[in-house]
Amino acid sequence: MEVEETPVDYSNVPSVGELQSIVCSILISEPLYLYAFSRVRKYFSRRIPTACVYWDKFVGDYVILFNPEFFDELKKSETLNKRLRSGIMKHEILHMILGHTQSPRTTAFNAFMWNIAFDLSINTMIDRESLPDCGVFPGEGDYSFLEKDKSSNYYFDALKRLPSDGQSFTLPNGAKQEMPSVRSGNGAGSGSSSGKLDEHLTSEEIDKLSKQVNSDNGVDFDENNVAGESEQERQKEETSESIAQGMKNAKDAIEH
Repeated sequence: MEVEETPVDYSNVPSVGELQSIVCSILISEPLYLYAFSRVRKYFSRRIPTACVYWDKFVGDYVILFNPEFFDELKKSETLNKRLRSGIMKHEILHMILGHTQSPRTTAFNAFMWNIAFDLSINTMIDRESLPDCGVFPGEGDYSFLEKDKSSNYYFDALKRLPSDGQSFTLPNGAKQEMPSVRSGNGAGSGSSSGKLDEHLTSEEIDKLSKQVNSDNGVDFDENNVAGESEQERQKEETSESIAQGMKNAKDAIEH
């Protein structure tokens, strides 16, 4: 994905407070996810075309972004609006608490396949009617050859066994899935497969986006005072585990 350069038009973009109100109204019946959302920074931003979650190393926190137009496109009816928006929110939260932003990926092509495997696994954890058709789903469409309700490791291993040339792989139905850099020719990083449910960014894209989003929203940061890589990984893992534990505690409290 190619991160939009400055300047970006922010006219008619809901504020952070308005986004929080939208999140609360949509996830009011999903207290566990509502808790998780309360723990992270979240913004509307036109710097990404759909949605994404990433670790901002400059402030040491997770950030979830939604493109306002993409978010608005889901509004086909009041019921469907809330359902699809809820599904997108859950999708991003699950990426975060399952550690998908820090998993080892070794090469750009492996990263491309891991991103698809992550999405395939996550999308089986969410009610299918709560996700738009632009996602990837085991047992459906190009991925009908895959079983449902499996781990990301299972899906990655299945994708690795498909014929590939290091920039694309060919599915059993003959469909070819190419890396975004191949499709666009712009060298942008390792994104998702067919359809655009959300964005998967390279570390370079995340650094660039982090600085832009912080500047857009008046967040102070010092790019010359950043924790080392191992400390960042520890912080990410600790934050993910803390949010997951908080969701578990909330679930236990509700059930008892």
